[in-house]
Amino acid sequence: MNNLYLSGLSNQDLFDQTKQWAKTYDTTLFHYMETEPDYAFAALSIERHTEKDPKRYSTLKDVAPNILFFFDTEREKMQADKPALPDMFTSAIIKEFVSAYAEKLDLHMDTMEWFTQLKEIGETL
Repeated sequence: MNNLYLSGLSNQDLFDQTKQWAKTYDTTLFHYMETEPDYAFAALSIERHTEKDPKRYSTLKDVAPNILFFFDTEREKMQADKPALPDMFTSAIIKEFVSAYAEKLDLHMDTMEWFTQLKEIGETL
């Protein structure tokens, strides 16, 4: 499979194939697709077949990391597993960074310009 094949499937076909695959290979994903099918279907369908279609699914295995965080229990597990910020990142520093970033934000920058801007803001803080 590849992202061109999967992006060509209807949302329902992708849901059905993923559910069948998950039954064997990803019991967590299967559980949500089975118990909350409408919600799982809606999460799986986001931005598919639109102008911004990201073709994010290259294999059926790619579906889980793209939709499981929509489910509260899974999102809580993910948040519990994330590392804590270093002590130097106080809420005041974070607010200051966000404020500085918002002031300088330019959506027309390329990736390198954006990264350079982030480093410059970080250096000042």
